[in-house]
This record gives sequence, structure tokens and C-alpha cells, in this order.
Amino acid sequence: MPLNVDLSIFGSRQAGVALYAVAMARFLEDKEAANVICPDHWSAHFSKPTVCSPPLRFRNAVLFRHPDWSRQLGRGGRLYCPHDRLALGVRDQVITLHDTLPYVYPTRNPVEWLYYRALLPSCIHRLSGVFTVSETSKKDIIDRFGLAPSKVHLVPNGIDLDIWSRGHYPD
Repeated sequence: MPLNVDLSIFGSRQAGVALYAVAMARFLEDKEAANVICPDHWSAHFSKPTVCSPPLRFRNAVLFRHPDWSRQLGRGGRLYCPHDRLALGVRDQVITLHDTLPYVYPTRNPVEWLYYRALLPSCIHRLSGVFTVSETSKKDIIDRFGLAPSKVHLVPNGIDLDIWSRGHYPD
């Protein structure tokens, strides 16, 4: 079964979750022959990316993936989203939900509010799984959404000490 990794929601700013997602996608492309779906500004990081249009945004929030995104996905296979934006209409998918902070500190952005208060809670039970980065986040996700513990998987954040050493940062 092919594995697709979705980076389509990321803008060109190379920081935070986007860097985590690119590192994860590069690993999966190398080790699992995953198909990476990304906007052109991220394509240089991958050997054979599937380039898609950037998402449609409102007030700096992702409204939804560009309409051409589903054509880039192809047929079948599992979708891994190394971010919290699930893809509507895709049956077999896993997302990374780093924490439940949007519920503790609600946003004023109406798109973000709608996503976290309505869309994610109504769809999260249909996912194949959820990755998170700590035991605390795992417990919070299970408690908030009522998911079975077997559906939430712990994948701690990590760093490559060969790259990230005191005073030395990648370009």
C-alpha cells in the first residue's frame, strides 16, 4: 500500500512544525518510498515530490487545500499528515496532533476556531491513528476526544545532534 505524506498546507516560512514535517517526510521518502505532496517552495527537499498548489488561506489560517490537491494524491494508499490538518474524504489517514493548546487558549481567528471546535472533533474518530509528541499530550487527546488509547501513538520529538549542536544551525 503506497504511503503519501501531505505537506500541502505549509507556506514558505521554514520554522516550527513545517521543519518537523519536512524532516519526517524526508525520512519516510528515504525509508518507505513515500510519495511527498508539497507546494513548489518545499520541492527541493525531496527526490521525487508531487508538486501541488499552496492551500487557500484566510487571515493566515488554512481554509482548505487547493482544489487540485486530491488529484495529486492519486488513488489509494495511506495518507500521513505530519500536522493537525486532516484531509476530508480520505479514509486511511494518520495526523500528528502535537497538543491540545487550541482548546486551552482559543484563537480569535474564525477559521481556526471552527476547525478546532467543530471539524476536528467530528472527524478525529474516523482517522486510522493520531501521533503525538508526549505522554501528557497523549492523555489530553484521549480525554478530550474520547479516543481509544490504542489509536493514539507516542512519537517523541527528536533532534539530530550532528546537525543541531551549540552554535551550529542548518541553513
